[in-house]
Amino acid sequence: MIKDIIKRDLSAPKLNDSAINTLAVMEEHKISHVPVVDENNKFIGLIDELSIINMSNIQNPLNSIKKTMKNIFLLENAHVFQSIQTLTSHLLSIIPIVNENNTYLGYIEQIDIIQKLGLSQTNYDNLNIIVIALHKKDYILSEISRLIEENNGKIITLWQEIIEDKINVHLALNCINCDTIIKTLERYEYNITQTFSSDYNSNALDDRFESFINYLNT
Repeated sequence: MIKDIIKRDLSAPKLNDSAINTLAVMEEHKISHVPVVDENNKFIGLIDELSIINMSNIQNPLNSIKKTMKNIFLLENAHVFQSIQTLTSHLLSIIPIVNENNTYLGYIEQIDIIQKLGLSQTNYDNLNIIVIALHKKDYILSEISRLIEENNGKIITLWQEIIEDKINVHLALNCINCDTIIKTLERYEYNITQTFSSDYNSNALDDRFESFINYLNT
């Protein structure tokens, strides 16, 4: 989940703040988008640098260009792969994060996602990611690794989410096609809950994961 990588060092501008001061905030944080909130810190929308530059008078408050703000955000309990989809769909420099009451909590950047996935030094060719859900008592990494390697796959990195007595194991794999690995794991009664791939379409991300990788490398 993305709630553990939220950055909280950006105080979002309010509707009555001047556009020129908002540009200064963007320059300070080296970003081209910034979330805008109301007086109660409720998320209003995401404004981009170009919308401000195109104003007739950048001394005016942000409220004068409220219609150009985009309602793009993620909830704090969103999966990291939802942030990939959002970034690649809208080519954002940051994603605002809000809670279920629409209160602005902070933001995440591209580098935060890469570091969360542990992929900062990874070659993305043939990258596949699978998520296995199982009980803690059934988690034996050596067995999972053996089944993957026997099917010509290699674990690049992994991370875990522990929820009470259960665990979600996220595995980043180097393999040409994950189908045989998935079928083998399922034959051994492992519950594969999600799959993401750089070399074939997935229902969860359409084909944006590959676009995301290409985007980060530009």
